Amino acid sequence: MTAILLLTLVIQTPAPTLLRPTDIAWQPAPPVLEPGAQAAILAGNPGQPGPVTLRVRAPDKYRIAAHRHPVDEHVTVLAGTLCLTIGDQSSSARPTCLGPGGFAVIPANAVHAVTIAGATEYQIHVVGAFEMVYVNPADDPSKRPR
Repeated sequence: MTAILLLTLVIQTPAPTLLRPTDIAWQPAPPVLEPGAQAAILAGNPGQPGPVTLRVRAPDKYRIAAHRHPVDEHVTVLAGTLCLTIGDQSSSARPTCLGPGGFAVIPANAVHAVTIAGATEYQIHVVGAFEMVYVNPADDPSKRPR
């Protein structure tokens, strides 16, 4: 007599994530960003491999110095104006400004800087782990005393 072993593999499907704007848990931006912005993790874990969706709120004239990420970054502007200077960071470099509905894909390791015009909210989607590496280490706010 032959014994048949039947294995049942249970595949757990993750629960859907549904967030209304009032459900978003805004926090002060992480130390790698200048004070004054807020951030929220909508899905995923930025420190782990896998898909991650973040939101950022920044005040008028907020700046993020030249930096890069080790993964492609998909950015969608939800409100306000986000200006990106990609590549050449000289004083003559002209940013491209995106308003509500504007979208950018910034390839992995592409140097870019951000300037905000008016209070702005934008969403970032990456397949992480997500980190910021400043071109000039002195520009990294997390390395400065607070």
